[in-house]
Amino acid sequence: MNDGGVKHAVVICLAPQNSRTSVGLYRAALTGQALAFSFDFVESWHDQPSLVAAFAEKFSTGWERACVEAGLRCP
Repeated sequence: MNDGGVKHAVVICLAPQNSRTSVGLYRAALTGQALAFSFDFVESWHDQPSLVAAFAEKFSTGWERACVEAGLRCP
């Protein structure tokens, strides 16, 4: 990116939570570099309502299938 003439970047860490050992380490790694561009770090994508709804939908589908496969009647 330095060589490509990038002036600004938006960074999204794909860890599903914001913590010192996930997002914090990525931020620290970038902050310690001599970069030719500035950056903004997205901190809280993990709690966006549409993402939570998508996770809930996938979970519900998987839960129902697991119950059927196990021969259980799940709520």
